[in-house]
Amino acid sequence: MQVLILRPNNYAARATAVRSLESGHRVAIHIPEENDRVKAKNVIEELTIIGREQDRNRGVQDSFSVVRGVSWQDFDIIVVPSLDVLSEKSDQEYATMVNKLFTSMYEKGCSFSLEAHIIFGSNYGGIIAANEWCKIWPDSRKQVVVTCSIFSASVKSNGSDERDFPVSRDFPVSRNPGKIISTDKLEVKEERWNLESFPHLEQKSMCDVIYAITKGRSFESCNIDIVGRFPDHDEAQQFMITQDEPIWLPTLPENVSWFSEFLPKLNKYWNLKSCGRT
Repeated sequence: MQVLILRPNNYAARATAVRSLESGHRVAIHIPEENDRVKAKNVIEELTIIGREQDRNRGVQDSFSVVRGVSWQDFDIIVVPSLDVLSEKSDQEYATMVNKLFTSMYEKGCSFSLEAHIIFGSNYGGIIAANEWCKIWPDSRKQVVVTCSIFSASVKSNGSDERDFPVSRDFPVSRNPGKIISTDKLEVKEERWNLESFPHLEQKSMCDVIYAITKGRSFESCNIDIVGRFPDHDEAQQFMITQDEPIWLPTLPENVSWFSEFLPKLNKYWNLKSCGRT
């Protein structure tokens, strides 16, 4: 498959590109401006080396490339690791910035297959970005997935077996201030994140989703219990939530027995409305 990584501006993005190359995918990184290419010189050099190795090992050509334009019809997967270069900005300011970026891309003729999978990293920042993306390209809603490394970290910390009650799972509900709510705690934790926070967990969450898609496997079969996405009609009715914005949802509701009970708390702290975008 062909994977495009937009604006690879942190270690998690680089590691995702490396792992995708070494998994046999053709990988391109989108760096539109010349000054950004200068800043990304080391990233380009490293991925070029790994790409040449894959070319030789697999008997192919051009495993790695750099893309400047916005014609992406050939890509099966588009990954947006993080656009959060100014983490001190409020969620509303971030949403406005992301919307302007996507609007600019649209006005320049950005095009991609409606079958392409769009993967956003960066936890709640990814939720905001996915929401803005689908205002510009609403037909891609069903293809959008947001990874949640904070949830994955809570699984690693507290165990993956739901028989080990009480289940303790963490969900980000705000980007700045960074807020996390838990299934088993009343208090809200506040954190500050930036582009380089928890890079291994970030890249693993993105790579796990890429793996599931490229292998044609369901997310739940790859131990991905929660992703951010737009609810379908049945989920909106079942959970009494809107279909108009992404939210953290189980990949298979019957496998996450605690989610329905937890959802009112998630809705209470959900912060997209404070971005002024809904």
